[in-house]
Amino acid sequence: MKQNFFRNITVPLTCAALALHAGLAAFPVNAVETDEAIAEKQYMYDQYHVSVSTTEAKLEYLLGEELDLSGVCIFAGFGMNDYSVLGDIFGDELLSHLGGSSEFSVDTSAFDNTKMGIYPIHVYFGKAMDTFGVIVTDGTDTVIQGDANCDDSVDILDALALNKNLLTGEKLSEYGTLNGDMNRDGRLDSADVLDILKYTIQLF
Repeated sequence: MKQNFFRNITVPLTCAALALHAGLAAFPVNAVETDEAIAEKQYMYDQYHVSVSTTEAKLEYLLGEELDLSGVCIFAGFGMNDYSVLGDIFGDELLSHLGGSSEFSVDTSAFDNTKMGIYPIHVYFGKAMDTFGVIVTDGTDTVIQGDANCDDSVDILDALALNKNLLTGEKLSEYGTLNGDMNRDGRLDSADVLDILKYTIQLF
């Protein structure tokens, strides 16, 4: 039974952090900003951080299944203040855990349960963003992470097949495309090729 371990791990924003955060809106719209003001603004933006853990999340769906984010764990914070929350407390309760910030959001607009594909889910907190991918299949085959050429094994041939796809546009099969997203970030890129190579090296 999954325990909401992170539900109670929250640290309220300090007064100084709140004041710093509120300062973002304090600059007049038409004011000419000094280099110091711009630098301070950038510093405040850089204080935001967010990362996502999908260890307990549902990442594979059959056609027609609704998106379920209840197992997603989000680590967000501003400066030295950190918050850990689960996907089943999205909404008002989650915003309460994040100090009521309206700058937290989850973008699920890319998800489409009517066709097979890899769909990115974006999590934002202030200027920080993290992304994870979910997969929709028709259930006719098994998704094997890294098996881009669909030969039921993960090896250097998969890295070559994916790299060829990226460089020349040569198509992978539907399941090859799904399998190729080795790092599960919702897209196929050179990072997946590298992760497949790392995986094959570990086999020896």
